[in-house]
Amino acid sequence: RAPFYGEAPIRIMSENGPHAETARAIIEAIDQWL
Repeated sequence: RAPFYGEAPIRIMSENGPHAETARAIIEAIDQWL
């Protein structure tokens, strides 16, 4: 999987904490990418 991650247009670093925070970061990154 790792080589494909390098080609991704959006990258999110997950951190310890609520899943909702990671989901929010993903949604914000997608919004900026679009």
